[in-house]
Amino acid sequence: MALDIEERRARIVTMLSDQVAHDVLSLDEYERALDSLNHVDNPVELARIEAILKEQMPELPPPEAPPPPPAHFSSGLTLLSNRVTAGSSLTQRQTFFTLMGNHTIRISKGDLRNQETYLDIISVMGNTNIIVDPGITVISEAFPILGNVTIESGVEQQRQTGHPTVIITGSAIMANITVRLYKPGFRDTVNAFIDTFRS
Repeated sequence: MALDIEERRARIVTMLSDQVAHDVLSLDEYERALDSLNHVDNPVELARIEAILKEQMPELPPPEAPPPPPAHFSSGLTLLSNRVTAGSSLTQRQTFFTLMGNHTIRISKGDLRNQETYLDIISVMGNTNIIVDPGITVISEAFPILGNVTIESGVEQQRQTGHPTVIITGSAIMANITVRLYKPGFRDTVNAFIDTFRS
C-alpha cells in the first residue's frame, strides 16, 4: 500500500513539475502544492487529486524541434591576433575573415564531410595559412589585391576521383593566403612509436 501511495504521489509531482516548466504554475504555487501533497497519506484521496489534476490539466505544447545546423559552421574572425583552427568538421561552405592578424587553418581528411568544401577567405593586411593532409586537392579561386595567394609545391591541385577537394574563394587584400602540405613532426613520430607498442 505504501508503495502505491509513493508511486501515485510521484506521478502527481511530475504533473505539477511539467506545469511549472511551461509557466502554467508559479514556483510558489508549486512549492505550496508539494507541501499540501506531503500531508496526504490516504491513497483514495491521492487518487482523487490525481484524477482532478488530469482532468483540468491544460494541454502542453509539443517540444520544440532543434534548430537546423547553421549554413556556416564555426566561421572564424581573427582581428589583430593569432589564431589556430584545427580538428573541426567543416561544412560545405565556411567563411574566415582575418584583419591584421595571423590565422592558421589545419585541415585533415577527417574534417571534410563533403566531396567539395568551399572556404571563403577574406584576409586584409594579415596572413592566412592553410595546412592540408596529403590526398586533399586544393583549388584556388581567391583573388589577390596587392597581396599573394600561393599553393606550395606538393599540394595536389588537380581533381582526382575519390579525393576530397577544398575550393578557396575570397580575397587577399594587402595580405597573404598560403596553402601548404602537412608534414609529420616530432610529436607525430613519438605518438606513432607509442601506438606501435600499444597495439
